[in-house]
This record gives sequence, structure tokens and C-alpha cells, in this order.
Amino acid sequence: RRVHGGNRQLKKSSKGMLLRLPLLVLSFFVGLLAIEERNLQSTAPKYLFLVRNFVPLVGCTVNGNNSLAQFTGYTVQLIQKIAAEFKWTYGKDYGFECVPSYEDIYLRMSNSGNQMIVGEGALRINSTWTAKDIKYSQPTYPSGLRMVVRQKNIRDMWSFAQPISWRVGLGLVISCAIVGVLIWIYEEKNWKRQRKSEHVLNLIEVLYDVFSSFFATNSITLRKWASKLLQWFTWVYVIIFVALYQADLTGKLSSSYFELEIASYDEALGNGAKIATLEEYKSELGGRSFDYRPTGDRNQTMMAIFQDLDERKVDAVIAEVPLVDYYMPQFCNFFMLDDIITGTPYVTAFSKNVDQNTIYLYTQYLTKWQENQQIRSIKKQAFDSGNNPDCGDDNNVITIKELGGLWIILASTAFIAIILFILRKCGWCQTPSNYMPPYYEYYNEKTQLFEEQLKEAVHTELKKIAKNYYEHIEQEIQTFEDTLMLQDNPTGDKKEEVVEIPQAKNPKKVFKTVRRDDDKGGVIVDPNDVQFKEDNDRF
Repeated sequence: RRVHGGNRQLKKSSKGMLLRLPLLVLSFFVGLLAIEERNLQSTAPKYLFLVRNFVPLVGCTVNGNNSLAQFTGYTVQLIQKIAAEFKWTYGKDYGFECVPSYEDIYLRMSNSGNQMIVGEGALRINSTWTAKDIKYSQPTYPSGLRMVVRQKNIRDMWSFAQPISWRVGLGLVISCAIVGVLIWIYEEKNWKRQRKSEHVLNLIEVLYDVFSSFFATNSITLRKWASKLLQWFTWVYVIIFVALYQADLTGKLSSSYFELEIASYDEALGNGAKIATLEEYKSELGGRSFDYRPTGDRNQTMMAIFQDLDERKVDAVIAEVPLVDYYMPQFCNFFMLDDIITGTPYVTAFSKNVDQNTIYLYTQYLTKWQENQQIRSIKKQAFDSGNNPDCGDDNNVITIKELGGLWIILASTAFIAIILFILRKCGWCQTPSNYMPPYYEYYNEKTQLFEEQLKEAVHTELKKIAKNYYEHIEQEIQTFEDTLMLQDNPTGDKKEEVVEIPQAKNPKKVFKTVRRDDDKGGVIVDPNDVQFKEDNDRF
């Protein structure tokens, strides 16, 4: 009995140990899990930044490597600058983790436990999550929906003439022509000209001088007060016209030579324009019948939408502000209109276990860097896709092609000048040698008086010289003739001689006085001593 009783006790104790063994194993694994969790907590960063992929603010890959190099974008670089102010070390004091959506960020923040979580990636203030003790920083980037439209290039080879309407140009030409005709009438010195064509030349010269006033190339000094008054009015007219033209042309050049195909959101709705946008904005846009595209990969979808706008497959694009700022510079001739819907700015969210002092310092550092000049280079680097075309200069600077009208005018003028030059060289278009301009140019009255006296004195002297010359040459000729006649006829009488011409049958002219030229065997005849005989064939 005693032995059997001991065996029964041994069996009972062994059975108890077998029942307690699973509990011991379970407690062992629970302890291992607790140790692993403590190890994980000791290696996790103090502040975990949950971000979602939203280029250009944040660029990341879900379930990817959480190394710092895998996170890009404007907000990521801004967080790194703020972390440097805190003297945080990546991986120990702070880190990044990419999540699919902003809902995942808020869920993780509401169940953060002891983990201090910071949310980033195009987050807005949400009243629902604010009630759950989620805190927010000041704005990090503006938000809202904007519309992008195409610009229509209105530049052509006649752009320089845009400030002048055809009515103004025609009025200018007519007024200058009237002034030129009146000045020609007042300044014409001689209305009884032998050649009437000189009046036309005078008119052309006066018209040239009047029109050249636009370029200050003429040197007209008119003599009649009526002409002076007209010329003064012409100068006033020219000065006002040139000033208005320059002001208008400068305004057009400084603004742009582009017109918008769609000027406003209301105009797009009224004209039934085809507008492309993301499907996630449908509720904000009131469910209007736009061309909604599934978000999917936001980067690819937005690039496809902007390419459709550039290829004229759609008339306008609606997107959030950072998306417009990122994709619009990748195309030329796009223009961003004002906000269609002004949304609350993007902010940074903090879980409830982040202390208020940290949030305060974070906001202070954020303000500091937003006001820093380096933020421009950070933003430029983040918003530069690397595919931005160099189209800024072409849109703002006048090119040679756009001045083609001036080259056409210059070529036409050169061609006409060449034709006139050839005509004058060939003698088909000559100005009369004694052509008198319709007016003279004098610098002052003394110069005018001196020139008139000089002309009169020169004219008198020339008449004297000519008279003396003609008288002297006549005397020399008479003396020479007398000498020749004395050599032929010493007695001084004229010698008459009849010369027979056998070939002449009925000559009419007979020379009375004939002097022979013994050296050459010919005769010298005085044409004044001609007589007529009809009786025979001799003279």
C-alpha cells in the first residue's frame, strides 16, 4: 500500500508538471516578444515623420527603404533644415516613413502610443482630427485649386506697327501731305516756270522735308511766316505722335505679346471649354462635367494632362497649387489664372504626445527658414524637374523674325533707290540743270544779304568778261580774214572766179567770192556771199 501510494503521488506530480509546461513555454515567448519590442523601441527614432508621396513637396516609395536618400522634395529639405536647428541626427532623433495616404497618417497618429509622430505631405487642418488632440504648425505651402490655360502668340513680322491703327496712320499721312502742299505754295519762288515739271520736283522736295521731320533729318529754314507756323504745328504734332507711339509700344513689349485663349474660369464654363483635372477634386468642383482623370500615379496622370493641354486636346487644366508650380514650367506658353477654390494651406501635423515646447520651437524654425534667402534655392531645386525648356527669352524678347516687316520695308526702299539710280545714270530721269528749289536755306539775315550781293557781283563780272571776250574774238577773226585776203589779192579787191562743175545740171547756189586754199587744193567759201543763177550749169 505504501509503495502503491507513493507511485500514485508521483503520477499526480508528473501530471501537474505536464499541465504547467505549456504555460511556461508561453511565458517564455511572451518574454522574448517583450524584449524584442523594447529593442525595437530603443532603435526607433524619437520623432517619426510619416509622409505621403506628393511631388514636388514629398517624393518617396511606400514599403521602400527608409534611408534619407530615398526621400526628396521641398518639404523634406525643409524638415532637414529644421532638424539641423534642433541638432537632431537622422535615424536616432528623427526619421521618415512613406505611407500610402493622408488617412494612414492620421490613423497612425491617433494610435501612436508612446511614439511621437509628425505628419507631412500636403496635409490640411482637419477639424475631426483636431478634436482628437492632433496639433498643427503654421502653413508650410499655399493650397487651393488653380486653372492653367494656353497663351496665344500674337507676334508676327508687323508687331512693331501694332500701336498704330490704320485710322491714325492714314490721318498722319494726310495731315503731313496737306502741310507739305501748303508750304510748297507759300515758298514757291517762281510760278511762271518754262518747265511745269519743276513744280512737281518742288512739291516732292517739300513733302520730303515735311515727312523727314519725323526723324529730325531735315534742315528747313523757311522764309515765309505762314510756312514757319505750319512747320511749327507739324513739329508739335510729330512730338505728340512719337511720344504716344513709344509709350504704347513700350507697354506692349514690357507686358507681353500674348493673349489668353481663356481669360477666366467663368468664361471657360460659359463657352463649354474642355477642362481636365484629377478625380479626387470632383467634390470640391461641385461635380461639374469636367474631364476627370483617375489619380492612380499622380505624377504620370498630371504629366499626361499637361501634355494634352499643350497638344490642344483639352482647353484648360485644374490642379492644386504645388502641382501647377511643378508641371507648368515644363511647357511654354502656359498661363496660370487666379485661384478657383482657395483652400487652407498645407501644414505639419503632430501627434498628441509631442510636447508643446517642441511644436513651438519647430514653428519658430519653420518661420526662420521660410524667411531665409536660401529657401529660394531650395524651392528651385525641388520644383525643377530637369525637363524645363528654355523658353523664357523667346517669350519676352523681340526676335529678328518678328521684325520681318521692317526688313521688307528696307528691302523695298533699297530696290526703289536702285531703280532711280539706274534711271538717272541712263539719263531717263534727269533734274534740269537750272532747277531752282522752292526755297533757300539761310542761317541768318546777314548771311542771306551777303549771298545775294555776292551773286549779283559775280553775275555782273561774268557779263563783262563775256562781252569783252566776244568783242575781242570778233576783232581777231576779222583781222585774220583781212590778212588772208591781202595775201590772195594784194590790191585789196575781191576776186571773183567761176568754177565749173560738170556733174551739176541745174545748180541753184553760186558762190560770189571764192578764196583758194593753195596748200590743200580746195576752196574756202564765204557762206554770206551766195548768189543764185539759173541760166547755165556754171557757178
